[in-house]
Amino acid sequence: MISDRDMAEELAKWGRDDDNIRVVNLYSSRANPHAKVDLLSDYDVEVFANDLEPFKGGEAWLDYFGKVMAREPYDSSVWDDGHVGPMVMFSDGRRIDFNIRLLVELREEIKSGEAGSWNIVLVDKEGITEEIESLESHDESEFYTRRPTEAEYNKLAHHFWWNITYVAKYLYRDEFMFAKRMLDVSLHHSYLLTVLSWHLGVETSWTNNPGPHGRWIKMQLEPSTWRQVESTFAGPSAEDNWRAMFRTGEVFGRIASQVGDALGYVYPTRVEEQVTEYLKEVQLLAQRRERG
Repeated sequence: MISDRDMAEELAKWGRDDDNIRVVNLYSSRANPHAKVDLLSDYDVEVFANDLEPFKGGEAWLDYFGKVMAREPYDSSVWDDGHVGPMVMFSDGRRIDFNIRLLVELREEIKSGEAGSWNIVLVDKEGITEEIESLESHDESEFYTRRPTEAEYNKLAHHFWWNITYVAKYLYRDEFMFAKRMLDVSLHHSYLLTVLSWHLGVETSWTNNPGPHGRWIKMQLEPSTWRQVESTFAGPSAEDNWRAMFRTGEVFGRIASQVGDALGYVYPTRVEEQVTEYLKEVQLLAQRRERG
């Protein structure tokens, strides 16, 4: 059964009991009052210590929090920059992402004014985190969708209509995995998600944060727009993926055109029309081949 225990106090006690550990700092979603936190939310924790060697010699130190079920990376927790950073899931379903660093690095960050975003200090044996700005002084603005330049807008629109041709090509060839990658990864995440973020930026005067990989975008979009987005996804049948491909083009074109109008940019309508006709021709070729 997945545990609902609050790990913050356990992390704090762990830090207090180990003399080598000087500061324990909770950050990211569990320290962000604007973030939605639930049972599956990770505990992202920075640990500042005098010596990193005790954390490099195996998993024994993790036993404090329970039995390890899975970890990433599985072979080594030492990153190229020398930090120790295992991401660990324990047998009760709790997950802690550690970032263990030398105390001197925190001192340098405080001195340069780089420390303090979304922080909840759990342990401070040095008394140095008083110099960190309070949480209330930070906001989400660094995560807001940025208004695109005209060049960025044009590049995205033209790239979309170039890459959609790959979906048709590989559906025609019955090379399904490639077609699905282009539709579900490239078109949806590289292009449609970006233009949806721009749409929300226009609606909110560029104060929207869709979250990593668009995790909050469903909650932010108008219900009617989200229903259109849902219609761009497909299951395993070739026929359904042809439908989803054309629907993705329709939804992208509508949203991108609206964004362009709002920003004073020209949407490449002629390119959309010509590419759509090409896609229809490729689909007809596939249908004729199937009929023999």
